[in-house]
Amino acid sequence: ALYLKAIELSPRMLYAYEALGDLYVKEGKMEAALGALAKVIAIDPGYLPGYAKLAKLYRRLGQTKELTRLYKSAVANGLDFFEAYYYLGNLYADARMDKKAIAMYRQALRFNPESQEACLGLGTAYLALGNHRQAILWLSRSLSIDPALAVAHNNLSLAYYYAREHDLAVRHYNQAVKLGYAPHPKLAQLLESQAM
Repeated sequence: ALYLKAIELSPRMLYAYEALGDLYVKEGKMEAALGALAKVIAIDPGYLPGYAKLAKLYRRLGQTKELTRLYKSAVANGLDFFEAYYYLGNLYADARMDKKAIAMYRQALRFNPESQEACLGLGTAYLALGNHRQAILWLSRSLSIDPALAVAHNNLSLAYYYAREHDLAVRHYNQAVKLGYAPHPKLAQLLESQAM
């Protein structure tokens, strides 16, 4: 009731809407929480905590279209929001829009240079474009952060294969298998053909 009174007295009171949104989440009133948190962003499109809370709620409710729209808005408003850039990088990569994915992953890494996920995404997007040197660079960086990332070993194996560095391709392929990753059967055939 206190927050509603504050909003009644000052309809553009951002923090009252934010607190009201938090309260609604605690009470399980998700639609009301969405409305209050959306109002926070409408009042101040540059308020990063509002984006973060609304994004968390959209993810919790499985509202991916709204989440995507929110992240695009955060990027358009120039916010330093790693999560938005990383999410959009994944979205563009899934849609095979690799150049856009690369731009988003690069931005994400500006805000969190130690993100093994963003390094993996960036390296994988370069691999999809056929830029094997950049793929090797970023996939290797991902592994320097997390050496047990099996998918990075797999993708690095592909990058090395296409860069004609077959010994390294086999080494990373074997590491991916050792870590429990099931590489694509075609990769196994390609590497076996090189061994003969």
